[in-house]
Amino acid sequence: MTEILGAWVRTLAVGAMFCGAVLALTPEGSEKRAVKLVCGAALTLLLLAPLRDLDAFRLPELTVSGRVLTEGLLAEAKAISEESRLALIRAETEEYIWDASRSLGIARLGIRLDFDWEGDIPVPRSISLRGSWTEKQRTCLSLLLEGELGIPASRQEWSPDIAD
Repeated sequence: MTEILGAWVRTLAVGAMFCGAVLALTPEGSEKRAVKLVCGAALTLLLLAPLRDLDAFRLPELTVSGRVLTEGLLAEAKAISEESRLALIRAETEEYIWDASRSLGIARLGIRLDFDWEGDIPVPRSISLRGSWTEKQRTCLSLLLEGELGIPASRQEWSPDIAD
């Protein structure tokens, strides 16, 4: 298909260059008007040339193919949109958790979030945390995760860093 389109564009370009050269060499007056008319007709025929090769019996097939291609592109665009939305919400949620942990005095925190989809919106389902914290800091952050993000303590996994 790309080869056919490329050949068509090249033919149009060559035709336009030829017409331009002929027009440049034609003297002003009625001759130039006649050449303009002929060049316009020739370029119109070159422009419409692919239509003469169109098989009327294949037209419904081409229409269906176009519709399938369009639906596939729309599905792909939706998937990309969902991935982008998830990446944005993940980044914002992690930033919120890091800000909250810093305000509690937790210096280092690794976060891994898992999401579920509620309609078109990704919602945090569970979280795994790795870092160093006191029991009070852990309790406060756990309550915040449950109250603000809807992640109950049963879906929070806490792994303290042993190297500290």
